[in-house]
Amino acid sequence: MTIRDSSSTRSRQQTTLDLLQRPRRLRRTEALRTLVRETHLSADNFMYPLFVCEGTNVRVEVPS
Repeated sequence: MTIRDSSSTRSRQQTTLDLLQRPRRLRRTEALRTLVRETHLSADNFMYPLFVCEGTNVRVEVPS
C-alpha cells in the first residue's frame, strides 16, 4: 500500500491567482462606488408599522 503526500501534489486548490497584472477596480464613477459601498442603516431608514382596519376611530391592539 502506498500513501501519497497530498501537500506535494498540484491537485489541491490554489488560494492565489497567478496574474501578470493587477485587475482594475470597478469604482471609477460615483454611481459605481455608490453601488458597491457598505450599507449603513439608521432609525430613519425604517417605517413604523401601520395596520388599517374597517371602521371609524377603531383601535385594535395587535397581539405580539
